[in-house]
Amino acid sequence: QLHRRCPYTIPANWSRGKDEPNIDYLKRLGYAEVGSEGKLEEREKFLKKMEGCVQLYGAVITATPPYSGKVHPHGLSNGWLWLARVLNLQPVPDVTATVLHAFLQTCSWALAKTYGVQFHKLLDMIYSTYLPKLEEVSDNFGPSTRLKLFLEEARRSGIFPPPDGGISQPLIPL
Repeated sequence: QLHRRCPYTIPANWSRGKDEPNIDYLKRLGYAEVGSEGKLEEREKFLKKMEGCVQLYGAVITATPPYSGKVHPHGLSNGWLWLARVLNLQPVPDVTATVLHAFLQTCSWALAKTYGVQFHKLLDMIYSTYLPKLEEVSDNFGPSTRLKLFLEEARRSGIFPPPDGGISQPLIPL
């Protein structure tokens, strides 16, 4: 159900239908109605919600399965696939930079540990090729600037600590 709240967890460019009203299109993109007048949430609130949903997705795919020896049903390889699919799409103003930054903040430690040099090459490609595309379409330079700063620090240090609040041991079901 996460994809209903945040369609960006399924990377795709969602185009507006020919006769589709703008409000219906925005709802399909994840905007929520606020109040009884049918108004939609503010863009900043929408971006924060998308950020949180993608962070949750990242936390799920990097989580350790509860029983050792079990394969994660939707593990890190799906995160690598998600990242590749996002990078093969045309960027959506501010949204793509927001979700990409949220995902990398949450998953970089696990992606670097698993994919090593290939992950570092991917970050270099994002910085040199994809980031200029994001900046070109940006309505608000905050999201793309945050992503740029993250990538510069990652490239400079090469260190990816696990995100704050992560659980290092698998959870044992009751």
